[in-house]
Parts: sequence; C-alpha cells; structure tokens
Amino acid sequence: MQNDLFLLDTSVWLLALKKDLISEVKDRIDHLLKEDMIITTGIIRLEVLARTKTEREFQRLKSRLDALGNIETDNSLWQKACELGFKLRRKGITVPHTDILIAACAIKTESTILHADAHFDMMAKYAKLKVGKFHQGSKRAWLTTSKEITACSALIQLFPTAHREFAEGVFPTSAMNR
Repeated sequence: MQNDLFLLDTSVWLLALKKDLISEVKDRIDHLLKEDMIITTGIIRLEVLARTKTEREFQRLKSRLDALGNIETDNSLWQKACELGFKLRRKGITVPHTDILIAACAIKTESTILHADAHFDMMAKYAKLKVGKFHQGSKRAWLTTSKEITACSALIQLFPTAHREFAEGVFPTSAMNR
C-alpha cells in the first residue's frame, strides 16, 4: 500500500519561510498541510527552529511544527541510519549525517521526502527512498519525483551527450525518435 505522507526536509521549509516565497512551493505545502499529509522529526525541528531570529518567530514555528505528525527517532531508527550511512560510504557516497537520519525516517515511514538538496537524490539511487525535489529558478520552482528522476537518468545513459546538446540547442531530433 502506498503511503501518502510527506516528510519535508529543512531545505523545503527554508524555501517556504522565505519572504519572497515562490508560489509553487507555497501552494504545494499549503495543500499538503490542509490534507494533513506532512510529518516531521526532531532533527528537522532542530534545523528549522535553530535558524529563527526572535522568540516570537521561534514560538510561532514551534507550535506549527508540533502540530505535525512526528517520527520518533528510537534505537531501531538510529540503527537503520547507521546501516544506510555504512552502505552509502561503501559506495563512495558521502552525505551529512543529518540527511542520512532524515532519509532513514522517510524510509521507515515509507513517506516521500520533499527536498531542495541533492544529497537525497544521491541516496535514493542506493536506498528505498522516495524523493520529490523542488528545483528553483529565478522566479519559480518545480517539483520532480523519484520516477521522473529515474526516467531522466535512463535517458542520459541512452543518450550521454543529449543533455549537453539539448542545452546548446543542437539536440538531434533523430535521437528523440529512437
């Protein structure tokens, strides 16, 4: 059964808290909050709340984060995080330990982690991690999912120079028909 819960990484919360908030990010988060589909964990609370500047801002954000479902970081979750960190390191992948813990939380709950941080996409290649990435342009943002990232990776493997040629405007149309 597919889990419809979303774990928002700190990188997405920081996007959402910007004064010049991008509407696509705000709309997506607002929808998920209204549908009670967002969960969190202690490390994300720490990362978000530690960045607040005033007591008022701290209390406002704390009450909002406390209203979300919480993933407890018990001993079994820490063990899963240790195993994931070991597995990644053996593959030559180095990511911050906080991101490994957050990934372990998402894996445990079978939730999709929404992020704006390349580390989660790297981990998703080696773990059962469902990801959705917010990409930022100058005035807008868009979301890609694990399935879209896998499809893009497969296309790049089939056409290794296609992404460069496409960016340069010389993408061969014959390659698109293969």
